[in-house]
Amino acid sequence: MDIFPSTGGAYIPIIVRPNLDGVQAIFRFTNGYGASVVRFSGSYGVELAIAKFNSESLDDWDFVCNTGIDDGSGIVGWLTPDNLIGILCTIECFPDILSGIQPVVSQEITE
Repeated sequence: MDIFPSTGGAYIPIIVRPNLDGVQAIFRFTNGYGASVVRFSGSYGVELAIAKFNSESLDDWDFVCNTGIDDGSGIVGWLTPDNLIGILCTIECFPDILSGIQPVVSQEITE
């Protein structure tokens, strides 16, 4: 069984590493945005967090919320391969598609 849905080679993570009792894949695009995609025992299947990188470090990023992709939390769960590819494609097009939307960049997700 695959840990993540396949993107069919459309998107290759820059790193895949252990995360809790599962795994994390980091995707980063030239526009400074990207995604952290995780799957572990407490996740909602395959989950994606929309990220805005602050430096060259893979760990120096903030959640981006209210983009129209997510429900306001910056997290999207239960991803299928098609969902994952579609969301990564959308993130790769930021900030052009964000015109008129005011995303919230936050270090923490609050409920």
